[in-house]
This record gives sequence, structure tokens and C-alpha cells, in this order.
Amino acid sequence: MSGHAVTLVHTDIQGSTRLWERAPEVMSATLVQHNELIRAQIKVFSGYEVRTEGDAFLVAFERASDAVGFGLALQEALCAATWPSSLLEHQDAAAEVSDDGTLIWSGVRVRIGIHRGGAERVVDPVTMRYTYHGPVVHRCIAIASAAHGGQILYSASVAAGLEAPLGLVVDLGHQHLSDQPEPMQLFQVSPPSLAARRFADLRLDSAERINMHPWPDATFGRAATVEQMIDSILAGNRRLALIGPAGVGKSRIAQEVALATAHAFHGGAWKIDLADSGDTSAVVQAIAETLGVPITGDSIEAQCDTVGRAVAARRRILLLLDNADLVDAEVCAILPSWLAASDGLFVLLTARALPTLAALIPTRISPLSEEDGVALFIGRAAERGVSLGNEDRAICARIVAELDGLPLAIELAASRVGILSPKRIADRLHQRFRLLQRKTRGGDDRQATLRGAFEWSWDTLDREAEETLAALSVFHRGFDLVSAAAVCGKTSSAMAKQLEGLVDHSMVWPVQQGRTVRYKLLESIRLFAAEKLLDQGQTQDFRTAHCRYFAGFGFDLYRRSRGEEFAAMLARARTERANLLSAFEFCQDHAPMNAAQIALGLLPLLHAQCPIAKGYELFDRLAPDAEALTGTTKALFLMVLARCRFETGERDRALRLAAQARIAAEAAQDTIVLAEVIETQIRLASQAGAHEEAADLVRDGLTHIDEHPAKIERARLHAAIASFHFRVGAMEKALAAYEHAAAAFAELGLDLDHALALGNAGLIHLGSRRLDAAEDCFVICLRTYEASHRQSEVAMAHGYLGLLALDRGDIERAERHYQQSIDTGRKIAQVHRIGLGLGYLGLCAQLRGRSEQALVRYADAVALLQMVGWNLAEAYIRCFQASLFAQLGRDDEAEEGWSAAQRMLEPLGDTTGSVLIALTRAVGAPERAAAALAEANRQEGSGPSAIERSEDVRFAVQLLKSG
Repeated sequence: MSGHAVTLVHTDIQGSTRLWERAPEVMSATLVQHNELIRAQIKVFSGYEVRTEGDAFLVAFERASDAVGFGLALQEALCAATWPSSLLEHQDAAAEVSDDGTLIWSGVRVRIGIHRGGAERVVDPVTMRYTYHGPVVHRCIAIASAAHGGQILYSASVAAGLEAPLGLVVDLGHQHLSDQPEPMQLFQVSPPSLAARRFADLRLDSAERINMHPWPDATFGRAATVEQMIDSILAGNRRLALIGPAGVGKSRIAQEVALATAHAFHGGAWKIDLADSGDTSAVVQAIAETLGVPITGDSIEAQCDTVGRAVAARRRILLLLDNADLVDAEVCAILPSWLAASDGLFVLLTARALPTLAALIPTRISPLSEEDGVALFIGRAAERGVSLGNEDRAICARIVAELDGLPLAIELAASRVGILSPKRIADRLHQRFRLLQRKTRGGDDRQATLRGAFEWSWDTLDREAEETLAALSVFHRGFDLVSAAAVCGKTSSAMAKQLEGLVDHSMVWPVQQGRTVRYKLLESIRLFAAEKLLDQGQTQDFRTAHCRYFAGFGFDLYRRSRGEEFAAMLARARTERANLLSAFEFCQDHAPMNAAQIALGLLPLLHAQCPIAKGYELFDRLAPDAEALTGTTKALFLMVLARCRFETGERDRALRLAAQARIAAEAAQDTIVLAEVIETQIRLASQAGAHEEAADLVRDGLTHIDEHPAKIERARLHAAIASFHFRVGAMEKALAAYEHAAAAFAELGLDLDHALALGNAGLIHLGSRRLDAAEDCFVICLRTYEASHRQSEVAMAHGYLGLLALDRGDIERAERHYQQSIDTGRKIAQVHRIGLGLGYLGLCAQLRGRSEQALVRYADAVALLQMVGWNLAEAYIRCFQASLFAQLGRDDEAEEGWSAAQRMLEPLGDTTGSVLIALTRAVGAPERAAAALAEANRQEGSGPSAIERSEDVRFAVQLLKSG
């Protein structure tokens, strides 16, 4: 049937998308309740449900009065319904009452449009139900789209079909609806019970009211910010600003917010770019031209009044003032009077620096997260026809991190895909200002090059701010107020003021760390500022100041890390690691004293996070300049260098360097450092097997203790003396010295040193088969290290407990402790801990008879210990591995293993190693076992046997017995 007269009603829920995002757990039930209410009223008013789409209904009525009655009754039913309390927490569904206490809002807000006309009615071949086509349907939907939630609008054709008005009616006049060629006269109708409801101007989306177009992916990674600002505007906040650095996407976000809220502004939503507006007159001119307002009057005041009156005449209007910080004073001279004259004027500003407009609500925009940045990069590459897979994600993540998550920089980098691979782009980011640019056709050059974006921001700074920002470019990965003031040569108060201004200009970012504030420059800004510093000819001056500051900082860090402040100093070293390394690289060739002090500052961190040999690399590089050092710095540097040489097998040279360190400490008359050096000498001589020399050093240490009764010196020397006694087999003397040192460290509150001494005492108890006493020591060690977050020592303590469990024959418990040691070592990338743990797990597997598992663990352990150059541990593990090869009949591999162990042990002077080789050779060979055991049990003078002295030897005995 063609031209059938019908009255159509279209309904839909306002803000349903936001409700689904914010309250998904209740929206399913809410939608069911909403649908039931509508269908109940359809039945009451004899309507016909044409179709539903999502939460929208299209309903047909024969009579206009039934359609209007349906709308009025539905609004009352929706308000009176009982909705889930969690739904009512949201702005789009909150309950509200009028001044007299009457409930006028509750639950979902449904907009309703009603229109009457001739429609084509046909039977749908699938559903076999009537459906309607033609302009009447589109006009009905357009009317509903112009309404706000809770509002009912109907056309003049509906009004003509009513015998008498229903409800409270307001004539809204002729309105231009979206996609409708001619204006339509509209009426608003409300139930008397809901007369207190108030609505904004109609939602009239017209090209004549908006001068913006949607920007693809404008809200990528910014959905929450966009929603927050939309809510703020719809809640009536009239002064908002988006603040952020160049390239972060402020303009795009603001434009998306303006487009999403344009329906609420009868006078339109208008974007005005103020980048080229140099004075008040230019600002007024830009706004007038955008709004199509002819300017009258010669004076600026008259022009402002003219445009201000035109803005007020638009009733509700949104002005998006892009780049407002360039004309902040001018904007603040204009807007207050306009805002006061029109309560319908809303302003949204974008700026790098915080505008000074009163009562402004600012939102700071941060760079994208790694996940969002990678997705943006891959998406932009796809638009260029280049598909990047999961194998490219790591490189993409590196690019995003290097570019600080700045959307502009990421998009410029992605525009190079197809010309360059992602890896080549990543490798060239040190030249980012040449790499990241694209050709434009009459576009914004600021968005065409990364340099252009930052150059424009730089021009907004005054001269002093420019100089300060350039100077701050010498820092890496951030700085605090104290270091910034020292390097820039300013007082703390002057520096704080400068930083505050740079933060306001989005050139520097504050980062809260506990109770303190740290500052950082985005890497792209830092590199740009570094170029400016070079142009000013001051790079050398400020890098020298940076080097001097961190030399003093590093030296203080080392001295304070030797006591109870270790954990705090380690944290500071981690924080300033990039600055310390940068300063070291700068000054190692021309300022060795500074470089040595920086290396000392890095030592606690290098020990905690790296294999020792790698940690000593900085000292190796400075070794040729050792003679140029003086005083305490020279003594400490030579002491550490001695340890370095010892770890790499140059034992004689190490002892000579330690002796030179002692001469330097004595010359510096620093008794604390002298005690440290003597302690090092004793340990190195003992480990090198130079027992006579070590004995002389012990006597020196005891003399030093008598002459310098400082408790910390005494405690450390006692610990070193204990290590000497341990090495020569005087276990009871060693135990007494370790216990003396442990007590002294405990009295001083040096928990970590106390734990270390106790751990060594525990090893002596273990060797003497006092297993319960050993366990007490090891458990205290583990708890102390865990409480201090000393992961390397935690791994070591688990290794001790693993030794204890193996000694007791509890292989299952031993495996648990060794696995804990390995897992902890992996967390901090300590290869030697992982290797040692794997070696003993191999031994556990061998004792259990799991040969294949043991072979895999031994092989991994040997490879890792070889990597870090820990020859003693590697030799011992090779012995156990060789015994398994022999048991499996792989004699050539077994002989190769024992020979390798012998070669490694000979220069170390380790007497236990030969016993271990003999015992492991006897595994599976009964004729050799008795002789090997006899040799192991043979007393060496008055000292203990090899079995009593070494857990590894006892483990070899266990293998003999199990074999």
C-alpha cells in the first residue's frame, strides 16, 4: 500500500555508548527493562512495533493522539521505574529532583521524535511483518536526533492531527534538521508531572555550525580523556584547556571533543587557530572571520564589543581557540567580558603553557603508552600498505620509547616505513630531526617536521628560560633540583622558579618519587635543546659542570654505601645511573680524578646488577691513568683495580696494586680507607694462597685495630682476618673472628655486614658438621637479605641452604633452594648465580640417577660460569660432570673435563681441587674409591681433612657411595 497515513515515533537512549563502556555489568539488564517499559506502553496505546535497532525503537500509530500519549506515558514510566543503583551513579542516568522535591529524572534518558505523513507500507519478505519506507521515516528519526534525553519533539503535521493539545506544549519554531532540505516547525511536549525538566538548545548538527571535520583516529589512546572533557562540557563547565608539549596531539583531542559536543551548541562549535595572531586585533579578527561577523569600529575596544555581541547573540556557542598560549595576554583581555556577557559561551583552549584565564579547568596530556604507541605506529604503517607482524613489535616498541610516545613523532616515523625498515628507522633516531619530516601541500609545517614543532615551542620561551632549558640538556634520564641548580650555576630558589616556568610550558616534566620531585625532559626535547646549547657554544662548559657535580656525587655515594646506608645509596645510584655513565664517558680522557670518583659511585650498582668482572670494566679503562690520581681517590681506585685484576686471574699484579693502594691510603692519612685496603690485601693474599704474606697482613690488621679503635674498622678487619684463617684451615680461629665481627656489625646496626659474617660462620659450622648451628646462621642471612631487598645475597643464601640440605641428604629440599637461587639470579641478571645454581641442580639430578637431566644442567652451568670467568666454580662443576660422563661410558669427554678442571685449578692454588678430581675419578670405579677416600681423609698437619673442609668433597663422597 502506497501513501498510507501513519504517525511514527522514534526513540533512543542518550549516552548509551558511554553507559555500556562505564557500566557494562548492568546495561544488559537495563536494556531489558527499558524494552519492557516501551512495549508495555505500545500495547496500551495500540501501537505497532515496526523495528528495533540496538536501543532504538520505531513504532507506528494510526492516530496522532495515541503517538503523543505514548510518548508522555513512556517518559513518566521511565522516571518512575526502579533502576539498578549502580546505573544511577552515572551522569547519563542519575536521579534528580526539582526545587519542591519532586523526582524529575531517574534512569536512562530516552529522546523521542514524532512525525506524521504518508508512508510506503510493505511486507518484509523475511519477517513477514509490515515495515515503512519513505521520507516520513527519515524525518521522524531526524526529529528524534534533535532532542535531548527525556525530551519529546513532534512536527507540525502531528500537531495538525491532534483534536486537542496533550501535555504541556512549547512551540520551538522552524528548525534546520540534519540532512533535511527545508526547515521544520517543531513542538516540545512534556507531561505535567515532569514540567520542571529543562533542556539545552536542540541538537542541530549542521555544516553551517561547525568548521571542523573528523580526524582519523584522533582519540587513539585518548578515549578516557575525550570522554572526561565531553562530560565536563555537558555538565556546564565553560572554561577548559588542554595542556601538553609539542606533538602530543592537543589539537586533535580538542577537535574531537568539540565535534562530540557540537549538538549542545545552537550557535555552533568553531575552531580558531591563533598561531599567527600576534596581537589583540589579530585575535579578534581571526574569531570574527571564522564566525562570519563583520567588524565595525576603529578601536580595538569597539571591535571586541562588536564580536562579543555577535557571540552572545548565538546563545550557546563553543569556541575552540587552538594555540592560545601564543597570545595568552590578548586572549585574557578579551574572553572575561565575553564570558560575563553570555552564559552560553564555552571556550576550549589548547596550549603548551598553562593559560592565565581565570577559573580555567586544565587537563594535561601525557605521551602515549608503549602499547598505544606501537598500535599507532603499526596502524599508520598499514595505511601505507606495509603490514608489520608480531616479530616487528619489539623494534616498534623501541621506536616508541625513543620518541617518548609523542604521536606526531610516531606518525612521522611511520611515514618512513616502506622507504626504510623499522630497524633502520630505529637505528637512525639519533638523527631524528632530519629523519622525521614529510612533505606537505599548503599544510601546517609544524606538523610536517619534528624540529618545526619544537622550534615553535622554543620561541614561546623568554631568553633566560631558553638558556636554562639548553643547559638542562646535559642531564640524562632526569635530574633533581639540587643537581640542576649546581650544574646551571643557580641558587635553589632561582632554579625552582625556572623549573616551574618550564613545567608550565610543557618543556620539563615533574615526576613524583616518594616525597621528592624529580624532573625529566622528553628525549626529543632534550636532543633539540642540546642542539641549541651547541649553537650557543656552551656545551663544553655545562658538560664539565655536570661532570664535576656527579664526580662529587659518586664519591659521596661510594663512601656512604660502605655502611648501613647501602640500600639507600644503591637506590640513588640506580636513579642517577644514566647521568653517572654519561659524565664518566665525558671526563675519562681529560679528568681522570673525576672519572675515578664516578666509577666508585657506580660500583655498588655494578656489583648488585652485573657480574663482578663486567662491573670492573670502568676501572680497567681508567687503569692507565691511575698514577695521575691523588689522595683517598687513588687509594680506593687502586684497591678496586686490585680486586678487578684478581677476578681476571692476574693475582700477582692484583697483590702489587693492593700494596700501592695501601701506600696511597697511608699518604692520605685516611684510617678508614687504610683499614679497607688492609682488609682487601688480606682477602686477596689468602685467596691467592700466599699464606705467609696474608699472615703478615693479619698482624698489620691487628696492629691497626689496636691503634685505631673505630668500631667499623675493627669489625671489617676481623672479618678479613677470619677469611685468612678460613683459607689456611684454622677453622675455629676463623669462626671466632667471624663471630666477633658479626657481633660488632650488629652493634653498629650494619645488618648486611652482620649477615655476611654470619653466613661465613655458618659455612664453618657446616664444614664441622654442626648442621643446626649452620642452619640458624643461614636462615638469619636469608631473612636479612630479603628485608633489605639484596637480591644477589638472597640468591647466595638460598645456595647456602642448598648446600646444607645436600649435606643432610635431603635432595628434594636442596633442589628447591637451588631453584630459588636461580630464579632470583635471573631477576637481576646475575649469570654467576644462575650458573652455580644449575651446577648443583645437576648434582642433585645425578644423585637421583637422572643422568639426562643432570647432563643438561651441567652443560648449561659450565657455559654460564665460563661466560663470567668464574674458574673455581667452573672447575668444580666440570669434575662432577666428568664423573657422570665416566659413569655413562663417555670416557673421552670425562678425561677432557678433568683435564680442563686441572688447568683451571693449578693457577688458583686450590688444594681441595686435586682431592675433588681424585674422588670424582673414582665414582663408578670401586678399585679407586678406597685410595681416593684415604687421601681425602688424610690429615694435613693439624688441620682438618679435605672432607671436613669442603662440602664439594663431601658431595663427591656421596656420589661414590651412591655409585
